[in-house]
Amino acid sequence: MSKGRHAKDSGAWKKVTLVAGVATTGAIPLSVVTAPPAQAASVETWEKIAYCESGGQWNLGGGHADSTGGLQIQTRTWNDFGGQQYAPTAGQATKLQQIAVAEKILAAQGPSAWAVTYDGNGAAKGCNGILSRGGPSPTPPTSTPSKPAPSKPAPGGTYVVQPGDSLFLIAKAKLGDGEKWPSIYKLNRGVIGSNPDMILPDQKLTLPGGTSKAPPASTGSGKSGQVLSFLKNQVGKSYVLGGNGPSVFDCSGLTVAAYKLAGVELPRLSQQQSARGTPVSLSQAQPGDLLYWGTPGSAHHVAVYIGDGKFIGAQNPSVGIVEKSLSYSQPTGARRLF
Repeated sequence: MSKGRHAKDSGAWKKVTLVAGVATTGAIPLSVVTAPPAQAASVETWEKIAYCESGGQWNLGGGHADSTGGLQIQTRTWNDFGGQQYAPTAGQATKLQQIAVAEKILAAQGPSAWAVTYDGNGAAKGCNGILSRGGPSPTPPTSTPSKPAPSKPAPGGTYVVQPGDSLFLIAKAKLGDGEKWPSIYKLNRGVIGSNPDMILPDQKLTLPGGTSKAPPASTGSGKSGQVLSFLKNQVGKSYVLGGNGPSVFDCSGLTVAAYKLAGVELPRLSQQQSARGTPVSLSQAQPGDLLYWGTPGSAHHVAVYIGDGKFIGAQNPSVGIVEKSLSYSQPTGARRLF
């Protein structure tokens, strides 16, 4: 499993940062960062980041670049932000202690400490901006929003989502009123999923009054139907690392078993699975497509898209095999295997 992409010190901890009105370089003094954070995230939001970063394993040991714990905080960063008062490393501290330190990092560095990035095709990488998208509430901001990235709607009353977009900004630009965002969400729930805050670049949205209709959610047929039927029968079973079934699975063990029913032989490891098949954007994912978290060839988690903005996967030892919306743990990309 590839870990430790965020809360790192590969230059970010050295950058000039304005904290409480004081420009600083290098490690930020504890007397500064122990002030109450200017912005905070809910425990639920931190748990989502932990699922993305470590599969929700709050006691995870050292990974890439000496990053530990559920939020994969590097040891030097942990110490710079007062973590040593709890434990020598993040992975040795409790969940709430790790969140307390993470709040200080968030206050000093902003959401960029766990920020989303995009590859050359506009596909989201990393943890998909769980912090930078403003938390779980879909309520639009009361202040005047910035103008979205220029983009013309496609013919037929559709709009292709651009990096930095939100439903509020799209509604303001295309419908003349940001408060009309629920009408866009209602038409595109099957594309977006259950969380209207989680829209992705390259998703094609139907605009109210357009001539095209939003595609209905599919339950899959043929080979994909076989895969989905098997997966739905596994929901609720336990996650065990190295599990190949029939009573317990890990993430890649579950996908191996599911696709085998459709005649697709997959390698055992998630890293290898994430490089198989044909890459497709998340906005074009179809029921039966393989989802991965990480980068192709080195992904740390896999699951299967089942349609209607949802997936089924063997998530972690805490929750087992679950059916969840993509916003629960946003994947990086998808692969089509048949």
